[in-house]
Amino acid sequence: MEIRASMRDTMAKNRLCCCLLSFARLLERGRLSGLLFFLLAISGAAIGQTLVVASNAEHHIALINPHNFQVFARVPTGKGPHEIAVSRDGRLAYVAITGSGPGGEPGNTITVVDLKSRYVKTTFNLGSYTLPHDLRVSRDGKLLWVACAPSQKVLEIETRSGRIAKTWSINREGGWMLAPTPDDRKVYVANLEGGSISAINRISGETSIIPLNTGEIGIDVSPDGREVWVSNVQKDIISIIDTATDRVVASFPSGGKAAVRVKLTSDGKKALVAHRESKTLVLFDTAQRKAIAAIDLPDAPKVIAISSDGRRAYLTNPSVGSVTVIDLVASSVLGRFAVGKTPDGAAWSDAPLTGRSKVAFTIPEKDLIPEGMAYDPVTKTFFVSSTYKRKIVSIDRNGRARNFTSEAEDGLLGVVGMKVDPGRRLLWAISSHAGLNMPMKNMVEEEEGRSLVFKYDLTTGKLVKKYLLDNKPQKHFLNDLTINSAGDVLVTDTMGKAVYLISREKDELELFVKLDHSPNGIDFSADEKKLLVAIYGGSGVGFIDIDTRRFSDIAMPAGESFASDGLYFWRGSLIAVQPGNGEKIIARYVLNQEMNRVERIEVIEATHPAFQQPTTGVIAGKDFYYIANSQLQLFRRSFNPDGSYHADRLREVVILRVKL
Repeated sequence: MEIRASMRDTMAKNRLCCCLLSFARLLERGRLSGLLFFLLAISGAAIGQTLVVASNAEHHIALINPHNFQVFARVPTGKGPHEIAVSRDGRLAYVAITGSGPGGEPGNTITVVDLKSRYVKTTFNLGSYTLPHDLRVSRDGKLLWVACAPSQKVLEIETRSGRIAKTWSINREGGWMLAPTPDDRKVYVANLEGGSISAINRISGETSIIPLNTGEIGIDVSPDGREVWVSNVQKDIISIIDTATDRVVASFPSGGKAAVRVKLTSDGKKALVAHRESKTLVLFDTAQRKAIAAIDLPDAPKVIAISSDGRRAYLTNPSVGSVTVIDLVASSVLGRFAVGKTPDGAAWSDAPLTGRSKVAFTIPEKDLIPEGMAYDPVTKTFFVSSTYKRKIVSIDRNGRARNFTSEAEDGLLGVVGMKVDPGRRLLWAISSHAGLNMPMKNMVEEEEGRSLVFKYDLTTGKLVKKYLLDNKPQKHFLNDLTINSAGDVLVTDTMGKAVYLISREKDELELFVKLDHSPNGIDFSADEKKLLVAIYGGSGVGFIDIDTRRFSDIAMPAGESFASDGLYFWRGSLIAVQPGNGEKIIARYVLNQEMNRVERIEVIEATHPAFQQPTTGVIAGKDFYYIANSQLQLFRRSFNPDGSYHADRLREVVILRVKL
């Protein structure tokens, strides 16, 4: 068997495969409207960009790959996230928190999200200033301007400390939306109820009022800083203000009904006006101040985000929980996709989306259907298990691969979790019969629910001993295992809702503890006093106290859940592989000192082009190696009762490596 050294062809194949699968899944769900979405997904699958959308009703922001339209992460915020501002480097998102809505507690915070690591970096408390609505970041990223309409103020906040450095009075009601000039010398505020625009001059310290009409809401400044475009939601007109004189120099119809937002492209050549009631997006030539296209939309739009190249626009549709995608070159609707309840604010980031993981090696056995990995630090050998072929493959330090075991050798079933005991020169492997949930060669129906643990001598490659859990009177599925420094082995039984022990002293498989939920991934804490376990149910993860054998949930941040396949303890945190359909990520869950609560979540990798149901991995030094495309779900769907399957649908096994 051969490990292929060239990665370019492999990654191209996997990228195409992932896009095809994404397209098929989204079509099945009715989330895409045409072939253009598919072509767009293929052409942009490797580009590092992010669309950020606030889900007002679900109290989080969704991070979306704008090229295949998958939500790859959701980051919890305060109640009622609204407008979003992204720093120029694309690294940080600032989210205005308006509160729980009419009759509820008004919000007074700004959630700051690290878009690279996908976690809440900090929260700015605004004190008595409530209902922050719109916000913008200064050019150098040091300041944040926040519109607080109830107090008729614009707050100037230092982004490093969250301190309110200055407050600007706008002297009119309804200052919900704002826009600074590119040089940050002025900030313009649209006063919805106040029928005017407030022009804050940060150099002179003065605020002037530009009279307009009740209903001014959408506002944006041209990239050259010369003009302010304002849309009126009640009178459906566009007003243009000269920033040199702060006077209205033009006014004309918006081209639709209820003009809720206006936004200019980065080159300043087009202005986009979204209309809520007529469900249209009107494009204007800014030089001629003339409408050049009117695009009918499937749903009522609200907030507009534009890609940095000016080729696409993304419009949130709060009433139906979707985002509509517009081709600004062809002036047409590309389609729409679901994003969550009541999407509101939206912003674009050019910060890298993925790409931290590199291909470590590939295995050209497309039907291997791998599930577990192990690593021997002494010989620098990797081991990869096969569920379908009922064997273990080893890859040495020179990239040479061979069968460590032959197919079904010594009664192997589908091989899942594995672990190396380097000091004792042992490889432990779990082998289970899960029926059609995990198809394998030459299945015997009567043996479904049998599970074994195999112990191999790493030096000779020979079997030392195997331990059996038969399927009578109860079916079992031994799944994953871990080893402590004394050589004791702990094994999860997912189907039996239990953890089993093979102590070095007794060398027998015995029940360690029964659980209320089904366990999966497992690992010891650094002091080996706690056994960390991923579970199906509860918070999704917890720990077993080794002395008392009592299980306790590990609390998750509000709005977050834990659904991990592999689980690995590393420097006070949990490294987890989460292969879910919508949010395929490798994440680090940072624990508190007591290890009973997750303090924050950092995404290590998200929606990598090679992902097709990522699964378990292994930590080797400071790197995490993991299976990017186990393809089990795909294989299961194509597997027939007679044992045949569609081999053409499978791809080479890709093992990725990422630095922790």
